[in-house]
Amino acid sequence: MIITTLELENYRPYRDTQAINFSTDEEKNFTVIEGVNGAGKTQILNAITWCLYGKEEHFRSEKDKKRGILNDHVRSNLGNGQRTKARVTLKGKDTDGKAIQFERSVVFHKDQHGNFFEEAPEFYCFKMLGKDMEPISSPGFMINRILPEGVRNFFIFDGEKLDEFFREENAEKVKQAISDVSQLTLLDATIDHLEKTLDGIRTSIKGQTPQVDLLNEKIGLFSASIETMKQEKIGKEKDLEEVRKKVRELDDKLRKTDVQAVTKSQTDRDSLAGLLSSTENDIERENEHVRNIVIAALPALVCRDAIDFTLKKIGEKRTKGELPPRIRRTFVSELLENGECICGTDISKDGERRKKISQLIKEIDLSEISEYINDGNYELKNTLDKIIPVQQELDEAGKRLTELEGREKKYKEQLAELSASLKGLNIEEIRNNEFLREQYESQRESLSGEISVLQTKITTATGNLDLARKELEVEIKKSDRNAGVAIQIKVGEDALDLLRNSRKNSIDKIRMTIEEKTKKYFLSLIWKKETYTEVTIDENYNMSVINSLGSECLGTLSAGERQVLALSFMAALREVSGFEAPIIIDTPLGRISKAPKEKIAELLPKYLKKSQVTLLVTDEEYTPPVKQKLSKSVGKEYVLEYVEKESKTYVR
Repeated sequence: MIITTLELENYRPYRDTQAINFSTDEEKNFTVIEGVNGAGKTQILNAITWCLYGKEEHFRSEKDKKRGILNDHVRSNLGNGQRTKARVTLKGKDTDGKAIQFERSVVFHKDQHGNFFEEAPEFYCFKMLGKDMEPISSPGFMINRILPEGVRNFFIFDGEKLDEFFREENAEKVKQAISDVSQLTLLDATIDHLEKTLDGIRTSIKGQTPQVDLLNEKIGLFSASIETMKQEKIGKEKDLEEVRKKVRELDDKLRKTDVQAVTKSQTDRDSLAGLLSSTENDIERENEHVRNIVIAALPALVCRDAIDFTLKKIGEKRTKGELPPRIRRTFVSELLENGECICGTDISKDGERRKKISQLIKEIDLSEISEYINDGNYELKNTLDKIIPVQQELDEAGKRLTELEGREKKYKEQLAELSASLKGLNIEEIRNNEFLREQYESQRESLSGEISVLQTKITTATGNLDLARKELEVEIKKSDRNAGVAIQIKVGEDALDLLRNSRKNSIDKIRMTIEEKTKKYFLSLIWKKETYTEVTIDENYNMSVINSLGSECLGTLSAGERQVLALSFMAALREVSGFEAPIIIDTPLGRISKAPKEKIAELLPKYLKKSQVTLLVTDEEYTPPVKQKLSKSVGKEYVLEYVEKESKTYVR
C-alpha cells in the first residue's frame, strides 16, 4: 500500500480540515514534513495509528496525552445543542493499484444544559471495485493484510524514542519484536491447543490406581501454578516498564539543568547505568545457563542417593551369588524336549537330573529379572558418570557469577555515590527529582529481581510438570486397557516435538537473518568505522555491539549511536516482515550530531529506495546540508505552523 492523502478534521491541533498529499513518485519517494516542537508532527503519527487501529501511542508529555481528540478551540466554542466531529481519513492505493480509503471519526455534542458528550467512534473502509468506491465489510481483515497491528511499529515510529529501546535490558524487547515479525501466531496457537488436548487425554484416566490420580493432581497443580506465575510476571513486566519510563522522564529533566556538575554526573551515571545493565544481563544469562544445566540433570541429581543405594545392593547380591542365572525358558525347554543336556548326559527319562533341569523352568522369571537388573545397573552407572561433569560446569559457572556479582556491586556503589553527590547540590527541584529517581530506581531493581525469581520458578515448575507427565505416561502403559490412550499420547508428543522444532528452526533462522541485516545497516550508518566491528543477537535474544578490541559496548553507546542501532534493527525487521507498507518516522535525526546526521541523510535513500518514506523533522534536523543530501529523493515538502491564539496548526 502507498498513502496518497491524509485528511485531518478537528483532530487535535488540526482545526477545520487540513490535508497532506504524499509523494507517490518512485524516484522521489520521500515526503518531508517540517515543524518546530509542538507544531503537531507527532500528532500525524497518532492520527494514522488512530485511523487504522483506533490507538494513539505517541505523546511528548502527559499533558498532551490527557487532551481529548477534539480540537481545543472547537470544543470550547461548541454551543448548547450543537454537534461537531473529529475525523481522520487516510487515502491510498492497495498493492493491486486500486484506490482504498480508511476513515475513523467520532461525534461530540452538547445538550441544552451544556453537558458535553462523546459518542462511540465509527470506522469505515472503502475500496475501488469496478468504477465505484464500495464499503468493505471486514476492514480489520483489510488492515491485517496491508499492515498487521503486530508489525506496525516497524513502519510507523518515533525516532527519538528509539534511543530508549537499547538503554536498558533489551532481550525481551528484541525477542518480542522478532516474534511479532515472524508471524508464527497460528503455529503457537496449534502448539498451545495440542498441549491442552494432551493434558485432557492424560487426566481422562482416573480411578485406576492411586498413583495415576496423584500424578494427574500434580499435573493440574503445576499447570495452574505456571499459568498464575506467567500472568504475575506479565503484570510485573508492565509495572517495570512504567517505572523505567518514569526514570527516563526524570533523567531528561536532570539533563536539561544548567548546572554543569549535574550534567557531568548525569553523563557519568548514564555510562555506569549502561555498564550495570550489561553486567545484570550477563548475570541473568549465567543464571539461565545454570538453570538449564540443573533442569537437564534434575532426575539424576534428585535420585542420586537412591541410585547409590541401588548399585550397592546389586553389588552385594552379585558378590553373594544371590542373583539368578541368566537362562531363557526356550533354551531349557529345548533341552528337555531333546532329552539331552548340553554336557551330553541323557535326560530323556525321569530321574534326578531331569528333575533338576525341570526345576530351572520355575526360576526363569527370576532370570529375566536378572537381565533387567544388569541393564539397569549399566544405565544407573552411566547416569552417575554424567553427574561429575555437570558439577564441574556448575563450579565454573559459580566462579563466573561471583566475578560478575562483584562487578555489579562495584557499579551500584559508584552509582550510589553519584546519586549522593547530585542530592548534595543546593537546587530544590534537582534534589526532588533525584530523590524520586532513587525511589523509582529502587522499585526497578526490586521488580527486576521479582521477575527473575518468577522466571526461575516457572522454569523449575515446567521441569517438574514435564517429569510428572512422563511418570504418568509410564503408569498408563502398565495397563493393557490404556493401550489406545498410550498411542494417542505418543502420537501427540511426537507431533508436539515436530511443531516445537519447526518453530525453533523458523525463529532461529529469522533471528539470524535479522542479526545479519542489523549488522549490515549499523556498520554502514555508524560514523565510527574503525571502532565497531560486530552486532550479534544470541539465542536468548540479547543484542550485543562488539568493538575492535572484542569487548561488548552496548551499555556505553551514546544516545545517537543507540538511535542508529535501533534504526538499523527496525530496518532489518521491516525488510524481513515482507510487508510493503509506507514508512513514517518522527524525529529520525533528533539525537544525532552534525557530521553523522549528514552521513545518515546520504545513506537513508539508498536503504529505503523501494519504500514510500515520510520524515517528520524539526528545523534542527532538516539543516541545509541534510536537505541537500536528501534533495534528489524528496518529492513533497511541507511546513507545519501552529498559531496558538487560534489553537490551530496550518499545513503550508
